[in-house]
Amino acid sequence: SPKTAWRLVCSDLCRTAVQRALGNYALRVTRIYNHLPTSDHDLHRWHAKQRQDAHATFKSVAIGGEAGEYLDRLDAELLALQEKLCLDNERASRMVAKELLESLYAPVHQGIEDGVVTSLPEYQQHRDRIRREYDRMTVGLSAYTCRLVQLEFFEQKLLAFTHALLSNPRPLPST
Repeated sequence: SPKTAWRLVCSDLCRTAVQRALGNYALRVTRIYNHLPTSDHDLHRWHAKQRQDAHATFKSVAIGGEAGEYLDRLDAELLALQEKLCLDNERASRMVAKELLESLYAPVHQGIEDGVVTSLPEYQQHRDRIRREYDRMTVGLSAYTCRLVQLEFFEQKLLAFTHALLSNPRPLPST
C-alpha cells in the first residue's frame, strides 16, 4: 500500500540520517583524541557542539512521524560515545597527572632517601609547594581526576615518609 511504502521510505531516510550524523560525530571524535587530555569543561562544551551538529545533520535528512524515535536512538548513541570519550579523557588525565607528580616529587624523595628531609613540618612544606605547582600545571586536564590522583599520591607518599621516619629515628636535639 502507499502508506506502507511511505513509512518504509521515511524509516530508510531516518536510518540514513542517524548513520550520517553518527559518522560525522565519529570523525570529529577521532580528531579530538589528538587533544586529550583536556579539561572536563572543554570536553563537555565540545560534545554539546557536536551533538548540536549531529542533530542538524539528522534533521536535514530525516522525515516522517518516526523521526522522533530515530532522534532518540541517535541521542542514546551519542551519549554512549560521550561516556567513552570522558573515560578515555580521565585515563589520559590520570596518566599525565601521575607522571607530573612523580617528576615534581622526585627531589623530595631523594631528600628523604639522603636524610635531608627529616621532619614532618619540613615534609609538609615540600608537599604544599608541590601541590601549588601541580595545581598550576594541571589546569587544562580533568580537574576531578587530577584531584583524585593527587590525593592518592600524597596518601601513599606520606605513608612512605612516616615509615622512613620510624625506621630511621634520629636523636632529638638537646636543649
